[in-house]
Amino acid sequence: MEGRPGGDVELDGLAEALAEALEGGADLAAGSRRRLFAALVRLSAERQRVGDGPPLPDGAVPIEDVALTAAEMLRASSVTSFELAALFNV
Repeated sequence: MEGRPGGDVELDGLAEALAEALEGGADLAAGSRRRLFAALVRLSAERQRVGDGPPLPDGAVPIEDVALTAAEMLRASSVTSFELAALFNV
């Protein structure tokens, strides 16, 4: 069985199992959660640069969760309002 270009079938299976466990109520230690999230954010950004589609399917995450996470990510990255406006060409 082949994965998509640049993908790995074994990693995809591991990702599916991890997602199911977390959706079922499993938890990760804070350090593990942060490291995994950072890796996923970097991968998602890389895929966005090549036009690989949106990072989330429509309705996959409640808007409140998206807004809270985005705000905390911007805060943790020390993004200024000027930088944010420049990013979105506002």
